[in-house]
Amino acid sequence: MLRIPGPICGVRLGHDWVDPGTSPVTRMPNPHEIATGPLPRQAGPTLSPTEQRLLVALDFAAISNRNERAMFLAQVSVESNGFRRLHENLAYSPERLLQVFHKGGYVKDLADAQALVKGGRDAIAGRVYGPAHKGLGNRDAADGARYVGRGYIQLTGRANYAAAGAALGLDLLGHPELVEDPAIATRVAIWYWLARVSRSAAQIGDVARVTSDINGGSEGLKERRRRYRRYLELLPAPPPVHDGDLHPRTGPRPDISPYALTWL
Repeated sequence: MLRIPGPICGVRLGHDWVDPGTSPVTRMPNPHEIATGPLPRQAGPTLSPTEQRLLVALDFAAISNRNERAMFLAQVSVESNGFRRLHENLAYSPERLLQVFHKGGYVKDLADAQALVKGGRDAIAGRVYGPAHKGLGNRDAADGARYVGRGYIQLTGRANYAAAGAALGLDLLGHPELVEDPAIATRVAIWYWLARVSRSAAQIGDVARVTSDINGGSEGLKERRRRYRRYLELLPAPPPVHDGDLHPRTGPRPDISPYALTWL
């Protein structure tokens, strides 16, 4: 639920605008399989247009490992409720609110949960994401309500909006609603993945570790595992390797900055 890329200006590739990016970082070589480059942009008719666009973004980010791509799609799919929810749904029942947030001490008991639900979604966000929620950087209850989960990866908290905005050259602190735009949601998700997620864990299929990196716990772990297996079935196997395609130390040589991610 928590949630680097170059200036907004870009160059046109076909019908798409591409951010020229900044200096490449976090290009982790694949220890388990070596492919000749990004997998095909269209992985088959069973993938939705949104899933196919996200695969293209992974191409631009030089993320070609099949396991990692399947893990990315599985995680952001769960976070965004099948890519349909780019703003966190805080319409909890008292019982569900207590179940989700009692462990962290943010909701005391059922009576407390009932009072919060009666106060509305801002009251819920102000409590569960307020200053008491360490690591989010929210200064008060208003920040908790303002910087709720948004985007495909549900970016949450003032600190995360500030970091993503600085990296992407966007005023996400002043305009957090920008993360609800699918183009920006894609860039934010890739930024978060490169900056905050253990890519080695993703490449060996460690769903629990990646889930913890994304939402700080194990919420929806069973469903994340199911979707990861599904995407492994849907994504094509990597093409055969030819010796001439490989860099002697790092494997395939990416030719596009991992920050060329903007969709305008």
